[in-house]
Amino acid sequence: TEMMRSNVPDEAAFARLSQALVEKYGMPRIGVPRDVANLVTFLASDAAAYVTGAAFTVDGGQSA
Repeated sequence: TEMMRSNVPDEAAFARLSQALVEKYGMPRIGVPRDVANLVTFLASDAAAYVTGAAFTVDGGQSA
């Protein structure tokens, strides 16, 4: 997101940061807002009708 990009001075630094995150957490990419939107869409759908009292972490395994 733009907030993450604002933490680095240029695109080269952003590319290095992105690569470091991928290497640290083992996911093939960094997360994007769409990842959270997909969970929200699921929870708002009939497919989640039996889901109650759960906490979902959308962080690509960073907190694992």
